[in-house]
Amino acid sequence: MIVLWLLAGSLLVTVPYYIFYDAFNLWPSVYAGGIGAAIYLIALVVYFTKKGNTMKWNALLSAIVLIFCISSYFHWTMMDAKSSWRRSLLGKIRTVIGANIFQDEDICKRTIPVYAVFHKQKGKKKSIVPLFKEIHAGKVKNGMYPMSSYPDFSVRYVHFSGDTMVTLVSVDTVARGLQVSFKNANGSIGHLQTTTTLSAQGVHHERNN
Repeated sequence: MIVLWLLAGSLLVTVPYYIFYDAFNLWPSVYAGGIGAAIYLIALVVYFTKKGNTMKWNALLSAIVLIFCISSYFHWTMMDAKSSWRRSLLGKIRTVIGANIFQDEDICKRTIPVYAVFHKQKGKKKSIVPLFKEIHAGKVKNGMYPMSSYPDFSVRYVHFSGDTMVTLVSVDTVARGLQVSFKNANGSIGHLQTTTTLSAQGVHHERNN
């Protein structure tokens, strides 16, 4: 009889757990296994209360099982809420890091060298676009083309407006943006995106999402 109870308890916990198993979110499977464990404990209490034990013993056993189930439920919900908050916080941190990387690369690494040469020119000056093409030779072409230092999690596009303006569009393929329905330049939805514009008047950097 003990073997049957142990087998039934194992099945009631493990089967729901693996049915709802998700490698990226374990809480549905934990809740499912917990419900199976609660059913098993209730059935066990009912079985022992029918064995002819005293009312005090039956009441004590029922109270212990009830307190255990309720405390376990509140503990799990609290841990679930805390883990959800941590996931959300990590996502926000990742977005801040991505935005700072874009700002550093698009302004410091791609823009400042162009302006350094542009303002040092004497006589007839070359405009921004030819200078940008020279400094980033072999990396960009006219139109929208990928240009990224971190191809695993970001993609960049460059667009030339005549000879006077360069527009860099940077999309983070991992970090989420402010609007979940925002359509990114690479066709994705809701990711971080920034735009940097270079012209003779200066540089303008803004976050699109």
